[in-house]
Amino acid sequence: DRFVVGSHDDGSCWPALLEGAECVVHNSIDWAPLRARPVDLASHLRTNLDASIRLLHTSAPRQFVFISTIAVHHDMLPRPKDHAGRSVVTEDHPLRPNSVYGAHKAAVEAFLWAEHFGSGRNTCALRPCGVYGVEPNPADSHGADIIAELRKTGRYSKPGGGKWVHVEDVAAAVAGAVEAGLTRGWKAALEVEQRELVRLRHTAPAKAALEAFFARSAKK
Repeated sequence: DRFVVGSHDDGSCWPALLEGAECVVHNSIDWAPLRARPVDLASHLRTNLDASIRLLHTSAPRQFVFISTIAVHHDMLPRPKDHAGRSVVTEDHPLRPNSVYGAHKAAVEAFLWAEHFGSGRNTCALRPCGVYGVEPNPADSHGADIIAELRKTGRYSKPGGGKWVHVEDVAAAVAGAVEAGLTRGWKAALEVEQRELVRLRHTAPAKAALEAFFARSAKK
């Protein structure tokens, strides 16, 4: 019911941000140093990695939910198959990113482990793939270029494929992690078969997403 405006690497705004909070959901990142060519590593380490670690420690003992990424995985070992023959990534798979972004997320996850096993703190990391959903400015939506190409040519090719999840599903996963009151960190992921963490609805129908995008674009 209130907003605290500031940068996530500005510790001066954290007291107001954390006041009265029982849980922190960390889903912010400074993209500027990552998008620089070459990557501005010094700025990235200061505004992203260092800031995230400091926020984690400053917010103790509150529950901490960190939005990580599937980019922590790149070099994959042979994996077990599920009943449908699909490869399954389990929590014991090593983190082997191939980008500074993925390495940053993996590093923060290590500090979450340390907080959990060191002090018994309730920490959790969620690893969504490409998150889509219509932004206030449709052209800024993740995947807008794909939709534009489909609208123009009726075809789209992306070598290597990709994985997508709707933003509402990610929000549902976050809410589920918070409401479940998990206290054993990543072990919760191993309990999913015995205990439901969160039930995700089917991804928003592509047709509805396209119609919403076109409707909003038409108003521009």
